[in-house]
Amino acid sequence: MKERALDWYENSYVYDDTAGEDVDVYIIDSGADLKHPEFTQGADIASSARWLYAGLDPDGTTPEDDSEFTAGSQDSGPGHGTCMLGIVGGHWYGVAKKINPILVRIPRPDLKAPVGARYKRYLDAVLRVIDDVGEGKRAILNMSFFIRRRDVITGQLTFSNPDEPQHRCLGRI
Repeated sequence: MKERALDWYENSYVYDDTAGEDVDVYIIDSGADLKHPEFTQGADIASSARWLYAGLDPDGTTPEDDSEFTAGSQDSGPGHGTCMLGIVGGHWYGVAKKINPILVRIPRPDLKAPVGARYKRYLDAVLRVIDDVGEGKRAILNMSFFIRRRDVITGQLTFSNPDEPQHRCLGRI
């Protein structure tokens, strides 16, 4: 980048145009709309995106978009995965425009399942990433995740079984 006066930067969006080159970035989320112009313009990261699935949706499918996640649920709302990918590697506003995106799509929630089963989908996704990255390699993992305090306090969320995903994750790290 050539040197400029400080006042030039105040009104300009400045970034390193090589940022993210040859870096695998795993985004655990609801999927993404790769037809969005943010991903088809510039470096066209849509054409190099890979998909991993952390399980099947309750209906047995594995769609790639994030349009059927419901707003207000415990999960990411509609478009959340698309937004996260845009922040990381989008053409206009992404911070690392040349990433190798790997979208790790969590299953849509089965609202009839126990609360703990919903959280464990994310941990299953982390296991998929660990398997995909392999030993001795480096990658970046982006995951929007939270555990509601009341689910822990009320005992709806327990991690006592050693076969649970969180124990398998800790054993692999």
